[in-house]
Amino acid sequence: MAEVAKHIPQGVIKRISFKNENELVFGAKKVYMEHIHNNMRGGKKFIEYLEQIYEIEPSENSIEELCEKMKLAEVYYYFTYLHTATRSTLIFKFKEPYLFFSWGDVPGNDDEQFIEFLTEEFGLGWAENAKILKSDDDRIISAHVDGDSAEMTIDEKEGKTTLKLSDGRTYNLTVRKEDDKLNIYKNSDDSELFGDFGQPIWSQELEDKPKLWLCYKEDTDHVFLTFIFIAKEKLDFDPIYQDFSRRTETGIINCRIHFDDRMIEVTPKNAGDDFVEEVIEYIKEEFDISQITPISIDDQNIREFDQNVLQVTHEKREGEDATTALTRANEDGDTRNDVFHINIEDRDFKKEHGVLEINSTDRAIIGLTRDEKGKIQFKSNLVPADRMVLFHKLKNILRW
Repeated sequence: MAEVAKHIPQGVIKRISFKNENELVFGAKKVYMEHIHNNMRGGKKFIEYLEQIYEIEPSENSIEELCEKMKLAEVYYYFTYLHTATRSTLIFKFKEPYLFFSWGDVPGNDDEQFIEFLTEEFGLGWAENAKILKSDDDRIISAHVDGDSAEMTIDEKEGKTTLKLSDGRTYNLTVRKEDDKLNIYKNSDDSELFGDFGQPIWSQELEDKPKLWLCYKEDTDHVFLTFIFIAKEKLDFDPIYQDFSRRTETGIINCRIHFDDRMIEVTPKNAGDDFVEEVIEYIKEEFDISQITPISIDDQNIREFDQNVLQVTHEKREGEDATTALTRANEDGDTRNDVFHINIEDRDFKKEHGVLEINSTDRAIIGLTRDEKGKIQFKSNLVPADRMVLFHKLKNILRW
């Protein structure tokens, strides 16, 4: 039980009555799920979303039924995601992870890369003299020398390959379809960071530097990470006591790695640039990716956004003499139709909020802010799948 307790904050454990490990984990899940439902903006909608995913009939027992079906790491994922869902997000791009070889080019042009993959990644010196074969159905690549062998089976639908070695070792690797080729990459699933309970960080006090709490695989191409730390003290004035008091908040940085687009979303709360840089360095090392650089948003980017959104609810422009903002918050309002708009069209955009379509029935507002480290902001608590839809639409509009 002591090991499981390392995955749960002490404050949560104190609120739970339990006799064994299973009751402790269930109690922790219930604490967070009830907090989502009762205390977080958009929380009730999220519970309804989870009820649909797990095919649970809405009732007063829905949360307990969800806790029975969900892993603790999954509960942490939705809780931490909601914690920063509407905050400003930085976008980074990175160079593609190391490509081992292309499935269609073995046997063929990538034979040398395939042999190098076996020898350097798995220490199979015998592979230098191996004969490479592929099955008639194109699903299996094998290499053989005397009694030694390596066999790879591809599952394109699941986006993975399985490598089985004659010494008993088995590995999974990632498949991505790019430019009509099936490319084989290192599999992030092999990381020890993934687990059912999050990271065992709660046996010690949090520090004033980011520590990984959660690493959660959303799907084949997306990994969500949460870093947590003690933020700086804040000085608040209490009007009742007419005095100042100090309080310390918990800081959080949520990240989503888009392996398909080679981009990273970084959404901080109570975190400075130095902590964001630490998190980026951690991701570089742990996921074996390099050259992570921030994406800027300039005036032209926002103009392209302006031309593609269904509606503009807010825009801020900067001129030589003054900064002007227009807001139209009513349902049919659009600043582009405002009578004052003609007077500011030649000014550079500082920011804009525009409406994009998620699907045939749902829409949402996204904000863009001009900067060398540009920021985007989803103005409502979207479920993760809807947020990804809008992120990819935005990526296509801005040609990232």
